[in-house]
Amino acid sequence: MGSQTTWQRIARSGLIGRDVRQACEGYVLFTPYNTSNFTVLIDPEGKEVHRWTHQDMRGGYGYLLPNGNIHFDGRLAAKVDHLGPLFSEFRGGAIHELDKDSNIVWSHADASHHHDSKRRREYGLMHISTMEMPEDYARKLAPEREGPIYADTVISSEPDGKEIWRWRSWEDLDVEDPRNALRQGPGLWLHLNGIELGGDGTFTVSARNIHSVMVINRHSGAVEERYGPGKTAENFWGQHDPRLLPNGNILLFDNGWFRPAGLSWSRVIEFERGSGKIVWEYKDSPAFNFYSAYISGVDPCPNGNVLVTEGQTGRLFQVTRAGEVVWEYINPHFAPSSGGIDNCVFRSRF
Repeated sequence: MGSQTTWQRIARSGLIGRDVRQACEGYVLFTPYNTSNFTVLIDPEGKEVHRWTHQDMRGGYGYLLPNGNIHFDGRLAAKVDHLGPLFSEFRGGAIHELDKDSNIVWSHADASHHHDSKRRREYGLMHISTMEMPEDYARKLAPEREGPIYADTVISSEPDGKEIWRWRSWEDLDVEDPRNALRQGPGLWLHLNGIELGGDGTFTVSARNIHSVMVINRHSGAVEERYGPGKTAENFWGQHDPRLLPNGNILLFDNGWFRPAGLSWSRVIEFERGSGKIVWEYKDSPAFNFYSAYISGVDPCPNGNVLVTEGQTGRLFQVTRAGEVVWEYINPHFAPSSGGIDNCVFRSRF
């Protein structure tokens, strides 16, 4: 049966609770972030209504397309060694569109891709990729450092995979700015973990290692807005999944990774663009009851609730704007991963 801790988690998997009066009724899509190799769609009662299989693609992240297919970022089973020792822990590599029968109807390959990609007609395919930072920039970023530094790019491609444009982070961020210092990982700089496409010719990225969210002009590459240290009240730490809301604000999962002083805890925040003012937050009481050091995400529901993915524990839940949890589900699909046997979920979508 495994350890007692694991058994307690398995015993409380699937649908945990549902308030039919306040929960937003709809389907939830998620992919176990392990070797299960499938994506599932569940109904409000937690019952599986559809499954897409990914052959040798390990759990990643997917979202539904208007035509009923899914867009999926697959994790290659083979390790990638040319981008430093940490890259294989969060690698992607294959971007697919799958029909309802799990047939690949479109794909794009990039061994340096990781974490996220989005497709939209006016943007093409936008995906995060990593490469070695040029030596002259690396020397300015970390003068005493030996060995390469790996830095992220965002690539825009045509449907046939032809590259249109590439944002090179080191060219549009000041590598000598203390806010952009090299902090975590052996030579890993920004660690972009999410991309969101705006309707105004911009895209928004989350840079986990510098605790920042940036809004970038798709045409010039200029960073038009930046939130995090020195800008957002009560800074966020090691965040994931910035989402652009209809009211213009940004919804975000604040992991609380490397949060200074005291115990680690997570929260969900909504803040205003421009001012950086936090206008809404959700955290548990005591705060450390809700915590995921890595992965995780948020998704706004049509009725105003927020679907939250507490990724490290495989916990998906809906919370109202009053802070009440009204739907809760624990991923029951445990399988081997790099950390052992777990039920982690990178993100879920309503």
